[in-house]
Amino acid sequence: MATSTALTNSDILSLIFECFILRPLEDVAYSEETRAALARVARVCVAFHEPAVRLLWKDLTSFVALLRCLPSSLTRVKAKERNLMSWNIYMLNGNVVPQEWERMRLRAEYVKRLDLRASEDRLGLATWAYLSHLTQDHPLLPNLRRLGCTFDSPQSTLMTRPLLSPNLTHLYIDCALPGGGGSEWECSLRSFFHVICSIATRLSHIDIYASRSYQIPFPFTVLSPIRQLHFLRSVVLDWSTSSLAIDLPPLQSVLSDMKSLEVLELTGREGFMTSNHWDARPQLEMSLAPRWTLKNLRELEVNFFYPLTMNDELYSCIDSPHLRELRDFSHVTTQERSVTRVSIIAHHFPHLQVLFLTSFSFFAPSDFSLGLIVPSLSTLHAITTFKLFLSSEFEAQGITRDGHIHALAKAWPLLTTLSVYTSFPSSSSLSPAALVSLATLCPKLEVLDLPSLRILESGLSCLDDYPVLDHTLAIISFRRLELTDCKYAASLLDRLFPHLCIRGSPSPSFPYIAWRNKSPPPLYEQVEAQLKAVQAARRQHGRRVHEEDVDHIYPVLNLVA
Repeated sequence: MATSTALTNSDILSLIFECFILRPLEDVAYSEETRAALARVARVCVAFHEPAVRLLWKDLTSFVALLRCLPSSLTRVKAKERNLMSWNIYMLNGNVVPQEWERMRLRAEYVKRLDLRASEDRLGLATWAYLSHLTQDHPLLPNLRRLGCTFDSPQSTLMTRPLLSPNLTHLYIDCALPGGGGSEWECSLRSFFHVICSIATRLSHIDIYASRSYQIPFPFTVLSPIRQLHFLRSVVLDWSTSSLAIDLPPLQSVLSDMKSLEVLELTGREGFMTSNHWDARPQLEMSLAPRWTLKNLRELEVNFFYPLTMNDELYSCIDSPHLRELRDFSHVTTQERSVTRVSIIAHHFPHLQVLFLTSFSFFAPSDFSLGLIVPSLSTLHAITTFKLFLSSEFEAQGITRDGHIHALAKAWPLLTTLSVYTSFPSSSSLSPAALVSLATLCPKLEVLDLPSLRILESGLSCLDDYPVLDHTLAIISFRRLELTDCKYAASLLDRLFPHLCIRGSPSPSFPYIAWRNKSPPPLYEQVEAQLKAVQAARRQHGRRVHEEDVDHIYPVLNLVA
């Protein structure tokens, strides 16, 4: 690649800039090493000219960075806001120098991402109006693709309008609704979304986080204009309310029949509720529930904290025959609710490929068992990824057994990822028979994450009872291990999965989870070390059997019958 061409490639420039250290010290001073790195960056920028400028202005977290191109007219005022939080208020005095304005306009063309949600810099409404006057109502950032903003007052929606661009594709909004009547808020939001639909016609993703404290449902009707966005592919709604009412029909009227919608995430958060309030929550009659027609929906995430049956009611209403991925979050579930929910999911979404079930139970021991939902899960023959997350403050008893794993392996020949996580796994209830079932019935399995494993055999002669396979499973993890002989366990794993790597974390499917003592237990590390030794010895001898020893498979599978 020619040098002139390479210097116009933002990816190449990004790799170059990664070599520089730009981290200040905790006291906001710069070390000599950092100063030298800054000097190198400056020299690179001078050498690269336009490509470097494009990259440096591509992603901004404050609009004031652009306004600093107008030093002759920019002024700063320190203003104190509510809750003792202080903000920097910037204003333009009206004496904009033409040369400075032209410089800012050129820099504004480079901006593709602007996220103001964490910015401590504010502009007054008069300043935004003046900027709109200078641009003659043209977009301030004509090439902006992603915009993040915060609405903390009805007037703040007006301030965002000058930033809207016909090229905008992603919009992220944090909206703090008041504790009062809110009618002015609703009018402002409705007007804002009307403007969105008239300017940002190619918008493909909307992410809205809204919180309010008074006792009425979130006004979903303000989102009605987004039905006009024909390129809208993804909608994320996360709202908080202390209301006891769940008003879904307005949301249904907004989203139903949106032919372009492919990804939908719904999260309804509420304040702390005691167990006495759960059953008092109003429930939506399924016979009276509105139908949601989302023919092209591919991914769905539902997370309603209360009432407990809201997820079930929503699934019964949605008509999405092409849904491929579902992430369900439920809270304080019982056996009956778990079985009902999975049955509804399997019935309404028979073509699911990715299923993520999460259950939280804080007030009573979980009586959930994977076997309860196996009959329903077994009807989903297209499953490639299944993740089950069970969070409880109590020890889980018998969550997974060999028979459960064998039934799922038999029903899911396309399975690539199987993950079952429990906060407090009980004594191991899975034996090597479960591994044999997965190795022989799920040839595409790549990630295996189970709560426990029990291998009580010892002596390498016992390995003859297991087949020699060439399965491509790459990652395996267990939260609890019960072993008699680490070398035997490692040899058994290598016999079934010669390409295996034991993950040094409690769960490869949930990377945010850490070991309670910050490191895996010694037994875990011993098995990992033994497995590496067995693999090294096998590679040294250069012998590996690729044929399945079918005669040895059946005795082991009989253990799970």
